[in-house]
Amino acid sequence: MSATATNIDPNVSFYNTDPADQRINANALFFYPDPNDSPSMIVVAIGHLVNLSQTGPLPFDNGSDIRTMPFRIDAGRLGKPLNDLNHEDLAHFKATYKLSNDSSFSILVRRQLEFDMEAQFERDLEVYATTYHERRQSDIAEALEEAIADAASIKCPRPDPIPILFGIKVLPAPTESAVFDAIYQQAPLETKIFATVWSLVRRPNYAEQISPLANPSGVSPPRLAVHLKSKPDASWCLGIERREPLALLGHTPEIAHFHRVVFDREAAIGFGQQLSAELQRQFDISYTPEVLVDGSKPEP
Repeated sequence: MSATATNIDPNVSFYNTDPADQRINANALFFYPDPNDSPSMIVVAIGHLVNLSQTGPLPFDNGSDIRTMPFRIDAGRLGKPLNDLNHEDLAHFKATYKLSNDSSFSILVRRQLEFDMEAQFERDLEVYATTYHERRQSDIAEALEEAIADAASIKCPRPDPIPILFGIKVLPAPTESAVFDAIYQQAPLETKIFATVWSLVRRPNYAEQISPLANPSGVSPPRLAVHLKSKPDASWCLGIERREPLALLGHTPEIAHFHRVVFDREAAIGFGQQLSAELQRQFDISYTPEVLVDGSKPEP
């Protein structure tokens, strides 16, 4: 791994997994010390937020059109000494978080904690995001222009203004969960619908799986479905599913999954019905995608 200078503090080392890569990357692994030589690992993604109005971006309080948004994606143990981290481990992480093979990770290693780990992580994450914003300004500006162009291609009505999350590269799964918690949890339904369609359009692997389901042919072909599922914390998650009419009962393949999109059954039904209509419009689907609420069709 290639070492890169960092001004976070003397207890932090910063690496890139590609020796030729000297940038700070949007996908990162933060490692924290553990006495059993199995360091704690936190997966991080850096995105950027723009409040997009019909006339263009609206500046934030600091005068900038862009706010860098870091997200904690997952946490766990490496399961081995950090020095034993290898390319097979990195390939496993990319597969787990649905990143392309050419995605680059940066690695932050902290040798000594100044606070408890959660507080330390929040502080390190803030500094990492600030450093990213400073070093990658030209890339962020280019990505902003692409995001504005992509927003114009979305066919469902766009709220004004709408907070849009974009990134240098595709953000890893399950970023959607963090995004809905941090940005869209209290947003109006129209904003959540646009944000969901935005995520599906911007994630190439989602669009590639939805497109073949748009115009089915043959006897009982697979179709797209929208499935809202209740959770013990009273929230509802969303699954975009490929449903096989002739398949035996069992696991239904999900194309995409978003946590905590709404917080009661009535809202889940409304969300599903409106999203179904917008998916039909956005992807030129020849039928109305079925809406399911906890596995059943909602009553009229």
